[in-house]
Amino acid sequence: MHPERRCNLRKVVMVGPGGEMYGSDRVFLASASALASSDCQVRVVLPRHGPLSTKLQALGIDVEVFAFPVLRKQMLAPRSLPSTVARLLTGSFRTALWLIKARPSAVYVSTLTIGSWAFWGKLLGSRVVLHVHEAETHLPAIIKLLLCAPVFCSDCVIVNSNYTKRFLHDSVGSWATRKTLKVLNAIAVPEGGIVRVGAPTDENLNLLYVGRLSERKGVMDAVEALALLHSWGVQATLTLVGDIFEGNDAFLKDLKYCIGRLGLGEAVSFEGFQAEVWPYYRRSHIALVPSRSAESFGNTAVEAVLAATPLIVTNFSGLTEAVDGYEGVVQVDPSDPRQIAEAVRHILLFWEDFAISAASDREIALRRHSSKVYDSEIRGAISPRAGL
Repeated sequence: MHPERRCNLRKVVMVGPGGEMYGSDRVFLASASALASSDCQVRVVLPRHGPLSTKLQALGIDVEVFAFPVLRKQMLAPRSLPSTVARLLTGSFRTALWLIKARPSAVYVSTLTIGSWAFWGKLLGSRVVLHVHEAETHLPAIIKLLLCAPVFCSDCVIVNSNYTKRFLHDSVGSWATRKTLKVLNAIAVPEGGIVRVGAPTDENLNLLYVGRLSERKGVMDAVEALALLHSWGVQATLTLVGDIFEGNDAFLKDLKYCIGRLGLGEAVSFEGFQAEVWPYYRRSHIALVPSRSAESFGNTAVEAVLAATPLIVTNFSGLTEAVDGYEGVVQVDPSDPRQIAEAVRHILLFWEDFAISAASDREIALRRHSSKVYDSEIRGAISPRAGL
């Protein structure tokens, strides 16, 4: 049992790296809701408007938007480091001036990509809570150290999984992980559960992918698996709910070319970014999370479980932790479209068993990702009485 906690700091500034509604953005919204519903005066700062700012304002939370640097992966390339440092220093000056004027009691920083807020928050005497959603284990040691530097400026470091905690330990050592608090992401679900479409058949099978459209997310593998299913006589469709990162137009062009080359133009639908994903689960039989690169946790995997949708997920990094203990899940190797296609056929063959397991899994996930527990943990982390 988790005793109810309240925030005993009056003025909290929350800073996020974007204005969309993907994994870390949804968690940010849950954190803001938890603090705003307590005794905290919450003020949110974002680098741009978007669905996230709209939802925050609907909760009555004050949102301010101004441009500040957000660290992106391409900015960590050795050839980009000089310009990256210059941009971060310039943006850091604006951050410092803003915080000097605001004088918050605490600063909640979402992700490692906006570390200057942690640095200046600490320097100006605020309690700093850093919520880490990254696990970039493939980066060189020196780059990981630089990326994780905000940990040294934080009073409490929230992680979403043991995998993320190990990433921090490997990057900056045990000193940082002594002040780490693991809090499972809260995921809001519609009341009354999910009403499923009818049972799938070889002629009626709807596959669903939710998330960023990028190479690292394995979207190409999902498309190639779909082509294999068609070659085996399974007339499945694939719905893609999500969009590319700004500037990643080349991947979208390659993806559409691949779909056309494989003759899947009528079988794949692009729905773009959608703030509300549950209607798409209602119309789908099987969800795919085919990531090729490490994930710190796997919100979309848990969303599928909460939607009582049988799931196929790659078996590494934080994804295995996210689906641990669920029976309606099939794990496959990354970058292996054939395994994905075979897993789809396996679920189709044993559909009744998977449907029953998925319903049971949903009840477990509802307890694990309870908003009540999450709210209490976040309030405790913001408060110095959390003991961290």
